[in-house]
Amino acid sequence: MPQRTFYWIIANLNGKLVVIGPKDTEADANSFAYEKLDVEFEIIPLDTRNRARATSIIKAKRLDATGDLAGALQRARHKV
Repeated sequence: MPQRTFYWIIANLNGKLVVIGPKDTEADANSFAYEKLDVEFEIIPLDTRNRARATSIIKAKRLDATGDLAGALQRARHKV
């Protein structure tokens, strides 16, 4: 059975990682982010609806992209 894709919003708000979701569609995620956030954000599609798992995946991707271990280990907020 194929996994369903959920959409997660990631942003840096006042220097802190913010992970919001899951949202059912990319349009829902964009709409929510434009309404609630006044900073740059990114929509990430993931095959999980579990917040802890999504945050771990996002942190691992951040570590791979930046090589910044301290940034990857930073606690994430989940509310705006």
